[in-house]
Parts: sequence; structure tokens; C-alpha cells
Amino acid sequence: MLALRSLGGEGPVLEYKPNALTRTINTKTQQGLPRAERLKNIKNSMRVFDAEIVRGRVCIVVDDVTTTGATLAEAKRALRAAGARAVHTVALARS
Repeated sequence: MLALRSLGGEGPVLEYKPNALTRTINTKTQQGLPRAERLKNIKNSMRVFDAEIVRGRVCIVVDDVTTTGATLAEAKRALRAAGARAVHTVALARS
């Protein structure tokens, strides 16, 4: 776990939790699918196994590439379902 501390030393302001969100369904590749099919393909395919990791917290999801935003939307749904207070998404590139 990576944690950045606040200047006042009052605990972490940012924690890296790479395993908080997992894919529970082995979906077919999103590449080449139209937006409607991407949304259908990925629907309900992610889950947070330990809700205590995200409950009441602000979460940031980083994806390497986004095309339609379907994967980021599914990640946001799963995190909100687990009790995240807010979810922000960032894509490093768009195709």
C-alpha cells in the first residue's frame, strides 16, 4: 500500500489500493465493440470484495485508455455500490 501523508501528519490523504476493485466476470474484449455492446458486455462485471476499503471515501480510478467510458462507468458503479462517497475517473489516453 502506498500512502501519502498530509502536511499536518493527521494520517494519509491518499492511499493506493490496487486490489480494492476486481473483475468478477471474464468478459470478452471491449476492442472493436460499439458503445452499446461495450456497456452490455461489462455490465455488473466488477465488485469490491472488502467494502470497508472504500466505504465513505472518495475514490479515484485510473485507466490507461478509454474509448467509450464503459469500463470506467462500471468501476464507478461497483465502487458506489460498495459505499464510496464519491468516485472520480481518470483516463491517461483516449482512443
